[in-house]
Amino acid sequence: KIEFILADSSHLDYFNRYHITRETLLKYNVYPAKTIYMNEEAIAKGTKTNPIFCYLFPSGNIKTYRPLTKDKSKKWAGNSNAKDIAGLKQLPKKGKILFVTSSLKDVMTLHTLGYNAIAFNGEGYGISGDSAVIMEETLSKLEKRFEYIIFYMDNDAPGINFGTKLHLKYNKKFIYNPVTKEKDLSDFVHKEGIFKAKRLIKKLLSKQFK
Repeated sequence: KIEFILADSSHLDYFNRYHITRETLLKYNVYPAKTIYMNEEAIAKGTKTNPIFCYLFPSGNIKTYRPLTKDKSKKWAGNSNAKDIAGLKQLPKKGKILFVTSSLKDVMTLHTLGYNAIAFNGEGYGISGDSAVIMEETLSKLEKRFEYIIFYMDNDAPGINFGTKLHLKYNKKFIYNPVTKEKDLSDFVHKEGIFKAKRLIKKLLSKQFK
């Protein structure tokens, strides 16, 4: 059970730094949580300095996100699985470019910049096992709707390694931020701003489509 915050906008200050608006959060079913209960017992409370956000998927599954918690083991929780693909239901019927990225936050950041994007349930999905079957089936369907599907992963060692494997396995283009810059797009927007982020993506794409 989750008690949501409906009127207090202070919990949305976290996403404001990434230029992610309330309208975008509503579009992607992201809500601030006041209290999370398990078996009628409160197990977590969101505050302005340590907010909790809930990602609600069409399946009814939930992923909770505590971006500012000092205990990294509590950053993510919930019952979402490989079938819960962030941003999938929000895609248009047709489009030119679709990015596959590693988090819903980056999906929403790309939406802010005017791009379509989805994110599977974390890095490591799509290489083997059930997650590979789900990714292959999903990409096969999306290939009929989008002209180009591009993996856009973090620029740290795990992200580049994962993105390279996906690029080879699915024969899709793969981009990432310069290693001297922030590891993902949302952090880049936070530090450099919207204009530079748009310019960065155009530069990354131009290298892929010379």
